[in-house]
Formats: sequence, C-alpha cells, structure tokens
Amino acid sequence: MSEPNKGTWHVEEQEVFYGIDGEVFITVDREEYLITKDWVVSLNKDLVCGFYYLNILNKSYKMNHEINFK
Repeated sequence: MSEPNKGTWHVEEQEVFYGIDGEVFITVDREEYLITKDWVVSLNKDLVCGFYYLNILNKSYKMNHEINFK
C-alpha cells in the first residue's frame, strides 16, 4: 500500500529534516510552504499541519533535536 498524497500530520516528536528529493506543501496556521530538495525544516513536537505531496519527499531526519535560528 502506498502513502496517501494528502492529509493531516500530527508531529509526535520534534523533527528536523533535510529534503533530499521530492516536493511537499505543508500548511501551518493557514500559511502554506513548499518544501523541496535542499530545504532544512524543523517541526515542533505536537504540531498539527496539513500536507500535500506533489512528489513524495525523500528526507534525512533526526527526531528530538531542536534547531533555533536567531
């Protein structure tokens, strides 16, 4: 069975990932972000967001690792 290309994602643990290949729209608080190759993304624990894959996103990720950009 393949992954759905659209849905709601509940981030259960802090996640930081690097997009290797693919494209996904992530919607957070009505703001839409297109995540593509070479992006570094940090998602907070307990975040609920929508997603829509244009092409399945291959990623390298680390759980429970926080990045604070300031």
